Amino acid sequence: MLLMNEGPARQVENLRLVGQGYSQAYAARHEAEVTPLHTEFATERVVGDVDLFTDFLGGACMGQKCDGGERALRVPGRLQAADTPTVVHALLVATQRGDADDVLEASRELLKRYLADNAAHIARVAAELAAEA
Repeated sequence: MLLMNEGPARQVENLRLVGQGYSQAYAARHEAEVTPLHTEFATERVVGDVDLFTDFLGGACMGQKCDGGERALRVPGRLQAADTPTVVHALLVATQRGDADDVLEASRELLKRYLADNAAHIARVAAELAAEA
């Protein structure tokens, strides 16, 4: 509330604070709620972004040589504990052998890492989708 006996600087400060309060209240009321459906669609978009996926693989595997994929597939829990180049190697080895169960396991592990690495991007895309709705 503005008081007339306050100096001009104080009145301006009061107006600024009142304006900030209104803008924050307006933003809170009008901020779009991100639902699980928005997150699901955002995740599908990120999964479909092959360029982003190759960037992820390149960043994780560039300059790496790996021959531990076979061992990671044989020992339970080792694939989940392995680094990303080892998971990629395991996927290639399993594909070469034609072992569908191991291909699926390595693919799922690789996808899990890709999505975890892009969690913030997924959240941004979900917020954009919610705002468009």
